[in-house]
Amino acid sequence: MSKLFGDHLKELRLSAKPKKISQQELGDIIGSTRQYIDAIEKGKGHTIAPRYELLVKLIHFLNLNKKQSIIFLSLAFKDRIKNNWDLYQYLHREKELTT
Repeated sequence: MSKLFGDHLKELRLSAKPKKISQQELGDIIGSTRQYIDAIEKGKGHTIAPRYELLVKLIHFLNLNKKQSIIFLSLAFKDRIKNNWDLYQYLHREKELTT
């Protein structure tokens, strides 16, 4: 089974050096709350990954390298698109038809 964005975010947060990063700190970085970060990490309800601009802030704060950033963004994309899968498939089909 593939890793979920929330699981990955939690791993990054807890493995940060020199000390773990709190959910509150991540929430503050993106102008949100500890509860939002907790909901993402636990996969609660329909809580989706933050939008791209906020993901970039998290990447910088977590000091991710290029490979880590790509994985982070890919998992976030998969998380965001899962609630709009029909739209994604439709757009993908339209792209194939126009190229």
